[in-house]
Amino acid sequence: MAKHNVSIADMSLLTSVGANSLQTLNSVMANLIRVKEQVGLYECEPSDQFSDDSETVKAASLYYDDDLKRITNPAQRFAHIAGRALLNLQEIKHFDEQAWAQCGLYICLPEARLNWQKNNIDEFLYHFHNVIQRDFTRNEDVSFIGPVGGLHALSQAMKKIQSGELQKVIVGGVESYLLHAWLHQLDDAYLLKSNRNVDGFIPGEAAGFVLLEAASATKEVKITQSAILQNQDLRSIKTGASLTKLLQTLLQGVSSRPQIVCDLNGQSARMKEWGLAAQRLAQQIGWPPALIHPAANFGDIGAATLPVLMGLGAMMLKQQKVNSSDVLVWCGDRHGNRAGLLLTH
Repeated sequence: MAKHNVSIADMSLLTSVGANSLQTLNSVMANLIRVKEQVGLYECEPSDQFSDDSETVKAASLYYDDDLKRITNPAQRFAHIAGRALLNLQEIKHFDEQAWAQCGLYICLPEARLNWQKNNIDEFLYHFHNVIQRDFTRNEDVSFIGPVGGLHALSQAMKKIQSGELQKVIVGGVESYLLHAWLHQLDDAYLLKSNRNVDGFIPGEAAGFVLLEAASATKEVKITQSAILQNQDLRSIKTGASLTKLLQTLLQGVSSRPQIVCDLNGQSARMKEWGLAAQRLAQQIGWPPALIHPAANFGDIGAATLPVLMGLGAMMLKQQKVNSSDVLVWCGDRHGNRAGLLLTH
């Protein structure tokens, strides 16, 4: 476990249930769900052709973004979503050139898939810089991948701030599963939630960014602890042992019942893992635990998960939407990695 003294100065969330942080928070707290049918894309047996009784695949898309509908190039799509979210950060609108020179940018990008590989990252940066009209080259890192990659990005950013190398760092992530070729692959692999596969997830698209700075004595949302468990074996995950260990680590020194925000996405294995860990930690987290899993509202958002959940947790504390001074955020990925952090107000 690592202890920190870094605060969240600002956050920006772009999801299917909100064009900004406050809209997304209010939608999640009201349990608003916006899932739409993907026109022309039907679930089917992997070995079968489309049939008349096939159900339309559903997903949580940024339905209010008309420009996005026309973008089918993966790098350009990610850049459009990420750039729009970053520009919603209110604090950066007051930056002068000296402030920009002392600000870093770390972005977590989606895992490799059809037409999106490591060699496409430069293309992403080209489009992203065009959207935000700024080049962060000197203090920029986009080498972080997947849901847990967000914590690696966060850890590097906090080191830069605590060492004094940078005054502020923007940490974010972006994801979209909603190109038809990708949805076909997910559906063929029985990963999407549908009438023929109830043990799947709703694919989404989103971006989230938080602006970090050194914590002061004023009342603010601080990141006080973070932890990551990498390459956990299958048995430790199935029995909930890895998640239990992660949560125990983050809960050290927490006296009150925390609000928990996590990435449970409807897959039964993840729910079982959480259930076993929650039972073991019932005295520390309370029973029933105060749990919010926003993938129920805006779908699974992959590489954007940790920045979005972190931004949601910070907004909950700032807006006094929870009955706790602590928010515990955790997420996992399919590679056996589990990561989390503790926010305190």
